[in-house]
Amino acid sequence: MNAWVDMESGSGWYSGMPNTVDEIYEDFKRRREGIIKALTVDFEELYQQCDPEDESFMGLYGLPDESWKVVPEEEGFPMLPNPVWGINNKRLVMSEKKWKHSVAEDSHIWLHAIALFHCARVGLDEKDKGLLLSMVGSFQAVEKAVKEAAEPAGKQIIIRQPRRKKRFSNALVMDRASPYQSEDESDQGYQPHCPICGEKDGNEKWILCDICEEWLHCKSVNISSQEAEDMVEYTCPFCST
Repeated sequence: MNAWVDMESGSGWYSGMPNTVDEIYEDFKRRREGIIKALTVDFEELYQQCDPEDESFMGLYGLPDESWKVVPEEEGFPMLPNPVWGINNKRLVMSEKKWKHSVAEDSHIWLHAIALFHCARVGLDEKDKGLLLSMVGSFQAVEKAVKEAAEPAGKQIIIRQPRRKKRFSNALVMDRASPYQSEDESDQGYQPHCPICGEKDGNEKWILCDICEEWLHCKSVNISSQEAEDMVEYTCPFCST
């Protein structure tokens, strides 16, 4: 069983390492649970610990006992891939929501780096390596798991109409009361509706899903106008599940 020694004891961090596919998978799963817990049920505590006024560069570790720990760079475990340092400093330049999303993305990459590290350390053959990567790859991305955990229980989502093959516009964000089709499209009279709220009009901004090419009200998917403008691409709630 993998175990982390209490940092305050001064006796070191890691007392054992996973050596088989199943052990590495279990290590990955437990660390992931710790990360998700930090970003959901323990988020307020995590946010307070990542004080931007602290001169240390902090990083978030998921631990093999399904807990988590915020650690200064100088106390990071040297033998393992380290998380992104400086998450406390990022609080100065990001909203709380964007900060959470950033930490979740970085943590997802770190978890896979840990699994690959153990894979290389043990020297798994190609068959076992492929099996391990398939096992850890079956997990939902951390940022998506965190986003789903934040959704209100019992939230009702209106089922959208069958996807239309044509794009209404090449723009990512639309200020108009209703997105429009280009002039060369035959069905000029069609008025798109937001598949979340069901409304066809309104003065809200619209955002285009890059996967299903449906327009949605930014307000309906809890995206501010500024966040929408800053996005390079967008995936709607229907396509992200």
